[in-house]
Amino acid sequence: MSSEPADLNAIVVDGKRFLLGQAGAGLAVHIIATALGTDDARPAVPALWLDRTSRGYVDSIVGYSSAALLDRCWSSRTLCGIEWQAMAAGEAGPLRALQESELAPTCRRCLTSLDRHFPDPTPDERIGLLALLIAEAVEEHGSAEVLGVPGDQLKALRAATRRELRRRLGFNGKTYVHDDFLLVTCDEATEQVRVAKSHEMVQSMHLGVAERPPPDGAEWRLHWHTWSSP
Repeated sequence: MSSEPADLNAIVVDGKRFLLGQAGAGLAVHIIATALGTDDARPAVPALWLDRTSRGYVDSIVGYSSAALLDRCWSSRTLCGIEWQAMAAGEAGPLRALQESELAPTCRRCLTSLDRHFPDPTPDERIGLLALLIAEAVEEHGSAEVLGVPGDQLKALRAATRRELRRRLGFNGKTYVHDDFLLVTCDEATEQVRVAKSHEMVQSMHLGVAERPPPDGAEWRLHWHTWSSP
């Protein structure tokens, strides 16, 4: 074992240091900013955790610098706004009994807040075209899907899509993201599509025309890479 104490379980983003911490309940790993010089600044762990006679004490806590653990330099709340209990265990091992090492943040709200520390990426040239195609699909079918969207382009594509929906339809659509998948819906457009299809069905029945088969989805499911430049 190295004689040098392990560093705190922290990450550096755009030159700023953030602690990884956990709340008293739940398994999420949160992000905590520094709060030097503020009255509510707190240490990475409660001082009691370094007491060998305290319940839950583990020897691996001595692998970290006690001075660093007790330095009152961290905000009392996570980036997502909740109170936290202590630093998440790092590479040197647990700080308390039953604690497991967690080396990356997992709280989505904290990660979203952290995005503000990064400069916005340059929007891809295909975003304008895709926003137009999405709006057309929503107008025709009530919703649209886009597969394979790079993570750094999702924000720009969502914003462009909402602008295009307002311009084309006069309605505010909703966008949902899961990994590289973007779903766009619009309640008003869905209702208009439903009414239009009901009218078509009634007309078909009066004219004796067979009902058309449902679309195969090709018109409302788009693929990011389909529209890349050759």
